[in-house]
Amino acid sequence: LHKEYRRQRQMCIRDRMCIDAHASEQDAPEGTYRYFLQETWQPARMRCSYGLLGQQRQSGCWTTLAVISPFSDDRAAVERLAKLCTTQQLDPVHLFDVIHDFLDQEAASV
Repeated sequence: LHKEYRRQRQMCIRDRMCIDAHASEQDAPEGTYRYFLQETWQPARMRCSYGLLGQQRQSGCWTTLAVISPFSDDRAAVERLAKLCTTQQLDPVHLFDVIHDFLDQEAASV
């Protein structure tokens, strides 16, 4: 049962990401990269955690390049990070460094 539940939840997350990506196409930047919040439900902790989904425009279509596992429980902060990465057109090669800095700041504020 756990395996089936997890699979269903993953499909819901994937579907939500597809819907969000499609809905925000009109808000898509003119640049090459865009980033989205990725929400993951963690049944053991009874809450959601948040990561990032990074995409690149290739031949007029958006292709997923990076899926960063949940690294924060702060939805608003991860949404701001995704918006900043999109606005600054962050190349995904630098994404782990940016997340590392984000986590350092998050830890310092606690």
